[in-house]
Amino acid sequence: MSQGIWDVINPNTTSGTQLASLLNDFKDAVVSGFIGNSRPSNLQAGGYWVDNTDDATGYWSFKLYTGSSDIEMWKINKVTGEMTMTSAEGEFSIVKTSDDINGPLLKMQKKRSTGGGQSQTGDILSEIQMLSTDDGGVDYVSAKIVTVAENNGSSSRHGAYVKFLIVPKDGSGLAEVLRVKGDGSFGFGISTPESKIHIASTDSSKGVLKTEIASDDAIPCSTRIRKKRVASNGKVLNADGIGEHIFSGTDQNGAEVDLAKIEVKAIEDITDTNNGSEMIFSVKDAGTNTFKEAIKIKNGVVYHYGIANTNTQENKVLEDDSATRNLLSVDGSVYGSFTAEVYVTGRDNSETRQQKLIINAVYDYNNTTWSYEYSSDIMKGSEKVIDLNFTDAETLVIDYVNKFVAANFTDGTIYIQLRRNLR
Repeated sequence: MSQGIWDVINPNTTSGTQLASLLNDFKDAVVSGFIGNSRPSNLQAGGYWVDNTDDATGYWSFKLYTGSSDIEMWKINKVTGEMTMTSAEGEFSIVKTSDDINGPLLKMQKKRSTGGGQSQTGDILSEIQMLSTDDGGVDYVSAKIVTVAENNGSSSRHGAYVKFLIVPKDGSGLAEVLRVKGDGSFGFGISTPESKIHIASTDSSKGVLKTEIASDDAIPCSTRIRKKRVASNGKVLNADGIGEHIFSGTDQNGAEVDLAKIEVKAIEDITDTNNGSEMIFSVKDAGTNTFKEAIKIKNGVVYHYGIANTNTQENKVLEDDSATRNLLSVDGSVYGSFTAEVYVTGRDNSETRQQKLIINAVYDYNNTTWSYEYSSDIMKGSEKVIDLNFTDAETLVIDYVNKFVAANFTDGTIYIQLRRNLR
């Protein structure tokens, strides 16, 4: 093909036939893109030409002449139609320079050749492939990101989902590892997420979910579950469910069935000062398919299958004798009886004393008072560590007075085991 670009046409020496030949050669050069295996002579800075040096292997290269060198702009594979931008062969950059908030934009669009170009449900709107190459020069797709239409395209319905596919280590087949749906749900290892985040695994050697933190401080690794309402700044109301952890199995029909659950509920309208809550553990007994409340923790009381376990253990600092101090209190509107086992140890500058007290009491419903008795034994020392004072009303208040002389008292501890029985 011609690459002819005349140097100078001298009208005084060039015949009409010669001029026609020059123009015909130049026309052939222009319409063929100045194609050849070298740059056309007389090409000036800013001129272009097509290098067909690699035509035998199916490649043409579009080059721009700067006046001193040729810059390859892109390369075309004539067989596949693929284009390679030379400047993006190792790194591809899109740069936008402007005094506004807009950044660079890359658009990928699917159009059909009929129906006005309307894309259809299931059409692949875009696909990005990441390839690897073997020692024979064969390319393989090792990962790809695919966007798929979920509606026939229209102004009001043009939904889509995105899926990520990767070949696992030592594998040769693509497998979907993540799907992002238009409703904001994520499916990890599953293409039909049933919740906002749905994680599925068939690998028994790996846990499904793990959180981890590495930091040189005391901050723990945590998982936070938060409940908000839409109105009143999101304020949570009494009896609102705060969080729920459900353990599920599968029945003989392949259906998912719930087997156990842990729930947290508000027990009052939540404010900055009132944060009451309860935690409930529920299970299903053998031969049943209904939940039974197994453990509930509410207002400091643990209930086992509806029966309150009101046992408490508490250690208190033994205070000096400058005032009467509270030992414990029991509310008769809630509890019908109690037993308290109290151990006290204390010391002054010269002596250590130890004392054991047993307090038994039963509530009198008619008179809203308590019937009580107690015993006191000195376990070590010259005398008791404390004396008790009882204030008898619906709430029985038991206070104590330290028997050590304040000027000589050093320190001490009170150990209380309290077993209360609900009315």
